[in-house]
Amino acid sequence: MGLATFLERTWSGLTGLVRPRSAATMFRLADQYRHEGRYEEAADLITEGLAREIVHSIQSARKDTGCEYTDRIEVGLVTTSAELRQALDGFADYITSETLASKLVPEPLPGVTPVESKLGDASLQLFVRRVA
Repeated sequence: MGLATFLERTWSGLTGLVRPRSAATMFRLADQYRHEGRYEEAADLITEGLAREIVHSIQSARKDTGCEYTDRIEVGLVTTSAELRQALDGFADYITSETLASKLVPEPLPGVTPVESKLGDASLQLFVRRVA
């Protein structure tokens, strides 16, 4: 066991707090699960990892549009990827809470210039607008 793993486990044991997994960690774990034949669990991890990547993309777009970290926003997302749509549908509550989005819709927001984002092989158009 490496020092980082030891310290993380010790911290978790003392505080009861567990650091959330990063998207990259989830994708690596999903790959391990696939090799073990745990396909359903791997698919769930991939979907959650994609949701985390969507949150990251929205946060970057929020920053690029000049929003403060406390501003409420509306988000439109357009993609042809079935995997991204599944992540959007399955983790909509998580995405809205992490990004302070009061509205999350699978269509363009009128009058908003899209921000292109690439998540793996899939592309995603983000429309981010500050709520007045």
